[in-house]
Amino acid sequence: MTEILKELHKYVPYHGKGAKRVYGDQAIVGDQLTVERGVNSHNTLTNGFTPKDKLEGLHFEVADWHGVNKSLAVAFSRLYSTASAADKCTLYSNRNLINRRNVRADVESNVNACRRFFSLEIESRIVAACMAELCIDDFDDTPSVLKVSEDNTWSDQQRKQFVRDLAVKICDTYILDQQKHEKFISACHHADVRASKQCSDMTDEGRYKCRYPGCKSTFASNGRCRRTHEGKHNPPVNVPEDNPTVDLFFEDDPSQSDDMYNYQKSLLEIGMLIMNIQDAISEGDGGRVVRCWKFLLLYLKHDNGSQKYSLEVLYLMFQINGILSPRSAHQLIWNRFTKLRPGHAGHIPLDLNLEFYNKTVKQAIKKLGSNASKRSINRICRSIDVTKALMGNFDKEVNMYKTSGKHIRKSALNDMKAVVAELIHQHALSRVPGRCYSYYTGAKSSILAGFDLQKMFKWINDHKTYVTLGRRPR
Repeated sequence: MTEILKELHKYVPYHGKGAKRVYGDQAIVGDQLTVERGVNSHNTLTNGFTPKDKLEGLHFEVADWHGVNKSLAVAFSRLYSTASAADKCTLYSNRNLINRRNVRADVESNVNACRRFFSLEIESRIVAACMAELCIDDFDDTPSVLKVSEDNTWSDQQRKQFVRDLAVKICDTYILDQQKHEKFISACHHADVRASKQCSDMTDEGRYKCRYPGCKSTFASNGRCRRTHEGKHNPPVNVPEDNPTVDLFFEDDPSQSDDMYNYQKSLLEIGMLIMNIQDAISEGDGGRVVRCWKFLLLYLKHDNGSQKYSLEVLYLMFQINGILSPRSAHQLIWNRFTKLRPGHAGHIPLDLNLEFYNKTVKQAIKKLGSNASKRSINRICRSIDVTKALMGNFDKEVNMYKTSGKHIRKSALNDMKAVVAELIHQHALSRVPGRCYSYYTGAKSSILAGFDLQKMFKWINDHKTYVTLGRRPR
């Protein structure tokens, strides 16, 4: 990996010579594993004598394609199980209902199929929520609750306002939870006050001061030694007990427990986030992508199998808000996509585009056969853009017919109708106390139930310290 970084460092712009050489910022984009290996290799060179030896100017950015796949895997790990076939209106039950046999519990085994199925499930629940609010039972019915004017026409502004009001009502009723958000704000305030109080009891060197008035003793940590010393004073220091952990979300009322309803709420909560970031990527909206990652950071941190991805998302926030220059931070936010075809939306992440390049390179290497060498492969990689442009122009000039490679998929409308009909029949989006699942017994209304906010605050502050001291790469 170090040799790869040295090769890439040749393309970093600079001015000056020797120890006075100053390099500009150059991003290296990849998935979590690539970024992790690159950061660790780059950190081994920090003791170099010159900026060139240290490979200054390089920084690493985690891309979105693999990150969204990881977020989808988190949702599947909590909400998809082959043992839940008997639990109606769950992901696996609906998978069997519409016969989506290419959907797997392991998202990486068939990413595109899992993405399409997950989007269908979320969209079906939104449609079912609309039908419930408009008081219709059949997918093709016309709502009778619409109050139209006498000539049965609405202006464009009236149509927009009606759709907006309906969307707000669905979000407030089926996706968001006011009580949960109030507890979230209270927990954040409690953690912020506790952190501010802790900082006020510390010296500029980061040591904890004795809280007895006039005592100048300091301690390396807020532990037993500090409390024992404070207890020896006359009178001893009275420190109020403080609960070190704060659950981010409340526990559901046992008397109102409804496994089916809670399952739908938790699915819609994370599902709308994933669909939001997918739409932001397609629109090329880097600011919205970063905001979505802030929310998804909680889910990645709460999932035991996603700690490394949560760390990369945290350092993404560090880079944007403090580590990088304003120019580089702006590039990190907005230079995350590419577009292969003209038209509205249609942007794709950089790491997905790299997968397409890898496919082209592999095809060229395969054609070399026994003539493949390091030099020839390097030449192919350097000229890949020009080669693709020349091939495209040649095919156009000779009127060569080339199939698009796009798979014509059957319309998912019938599948959506089947899922919506099942949701309406089971009253899945209405709370019915006492309903129980056989596998998802005791399902919570959020997969973040029991999340330790204080622990996350400490985790963030620890990594702030690591960045300041340069103690370790991550």
